[in-house]
Amino acid sequence: MTWRQAYTSTIALLPTVGAAEQTKSSWAKPIKSCAAVPNVYKDFFELFLADGRVFPYTVLTPSHEGFIHRTTEKLICDFGREIYVLERSGNTFEAQCYPLEGISYVEVRTILLDSRIKISGVTRQGVPTSSTFKFNSVTDYPIYAYPGKDTACHS
Repeated sequence: MTWRQAYTSTIALLPTVGAAEQTKSSWAKPIKSCAAVPNVYKDFFELFLADGRVFPYTVLTPSHEGFIHRTTEKLICDFGREIYVLERSGNTFEAQCYPLEGISYVEVRTILLDSRIKISGVTRQGVPTSSTFKFNSVTDYPIYAYPGKDTACHS
């Protein structure tokens, strides 16, 4: 009886999210303008776009709170000759810059809907490292270049 009461009261506190919404929350999504960038990353874009650069091709990979594999939210930005990976940590983030000539390899793995991309190489600071992005392969769409429309970031 006590177990049933605890279980029922716990379930009642959980938000009601449909299966479709829960599935879509694991999808990577393109960020097409500075207005769509999560607030925690806006300062990063303000620095780069202050000199009139076009908004870069950017993809947000959400956090994954799985039972075995947990990942943090990441924002991947293609600035032409450099790939930036911003990894969220609470209300801040860590940035890794991979110059194209410093990338050793890019590994792509897809097992059913569980996909990962791993970039390995030497960062702009000369540190060998790698960054891995987990995403649902439903969102495995062709990478395309598009002209940025929004060059200003405002909180």
